[in-house]
Amino acid sequence: MGLTRRQVRERLAALAGQSDLLDGQVRIGPRGKKFYSVAVLDMLRDLDELARTHGMSLDQAAGELAARIKGTREEKESDNGDAASSSTIGGLTGNQGQLDVQLKLLETLVDDLRKERDYWREMALKLQEQVRDLERLALPAPKDRKPWWARGIFRWLWSG
Repeated sequence: MGLTRRQVRERLAALAGQSDLLDGQVRIGPRGKKFYSVAVLDMLRDLDELARTHGMSLDQAAGELAARIKGTREEKESDNGDAASSSTIGGLTGNQGQLDVQLKLLETLVDDLRKERDYWREMALKLQEQVRDLERLALPAPKDRKPWWARGIFRWLWSG
């Protein structure tokens, strides 16, 4: 999305400020790491679009987004009969589409992580090579010698 971590945190805080927007969309993993569903990514995109195109603050845009989402939920709940069964079928294909989107996102994430891993591996190999070169150029360790005052005293004692 081209956002910094801070910008993402600000947008998530704006979404969290609206009741029920992030319910069921966040999963806490090991060590307290948060995992967000693809729906949160869509909400972040919509929030960013609202804030940019209409010149709203993040909180105002989150309120507008919450109203839109609640409106679509109410429309879905008000449907009955054949419309309800067709929305269920549409929901199933929507779930498949959402799974496809999640799969594509995971594939791009894996590719990005592989590229990053390869970069850091190359960097580590370069650094190891530089350390070897510097070790070759380094001076040998100094010999363990007695201090000047200890050497002078023994010479004076033996000469007399």
